[in-house]
Amino acid sequence: PLVALLMIFLSYLLLEPLQTLADKLKRRDPGDLTPLHMRLPSELVTVRDAINAYIARVAAAMSRERKFSGDAAHELKTPLAVIKLHHQGLLESANPAELQLHHQAIDKGIDQIAHTVEQMLLLSRVESLEQLNVAEVDLGELVRQVLNDMLPLIADYQWELHLPAKIQVDADAFYLKLVLKNLIDNACKYSGNAGPIQLNVWEEPQQGQAVLQIIDSGEGLDEENCRQLTERFFRVANENVAGSGLGLSICA
Repeated sequence: PLVALLMIFLSYLLLEPLQTLADKLKRRDPGDLTPLHMRLPSELVTVRDAINAYIARVAAAMSRERKFSGDAAHELKTPLAVIKLHHQGLLESANPAELQLHHQAIDKGIDQIAHTVEQMLLLSRVESLEQLNVAEVDLGELVRQVLNDMLPLIADYQWELHLPAKIQVDADAFYLKLVLKNLIDNACKYSGNAGPIQLNVWEEPQQGQAVLQIIDSGEGLDEENCRQLTERFFRVANENVAGSGLGLSICA
């Protein structure tokens, strides 16, 4: 009997902190994402720390989602207001020239909303990605495929291409194409007719890496704007180029 009592007592000592931790988690509000602060035996400290690390990741993910939702609502509000304004103009105007102007503005607003939503979905997909499907990819051939896919959009620009016959890299082909498309689209938007766009690919064997370089003929950016380029919905002040401000966020 004494041994049995001793075993019960030891079991209580060992399991009581665990039960306390379980009770604390059960009573916790679903929206409470603060770390757990409670004294525990050394054997349970690693469990508490793992739970706190998980809570921190969930809090960061929810914070990103809230910011994303707020930014998205703000970005969609402007084109929707423009569409509503010009729709009202269509109802009130009988002048053919004015009607054409309203139709063009509505079409432009719809295109902007469609582009923004498409970029938002891509960004959401990228940010929720847990693991890349990495395989050996011919970088030169992949660049050629992307250029062919985008040919109707890029045919009017001057290009200087320096692509090797073959460079093998380890990458996720889908997401590498996605990055390339966004970078090429940006280069086209900001070059205009100022000059050629250079696209260079080369290998640096000593560093064990391949380099892909896209140089447009735009005006360039100052250091402050460069630091903000990968922020969601960032647009340079007073720029007249259409876009959502998400392209480089997706690439990053």
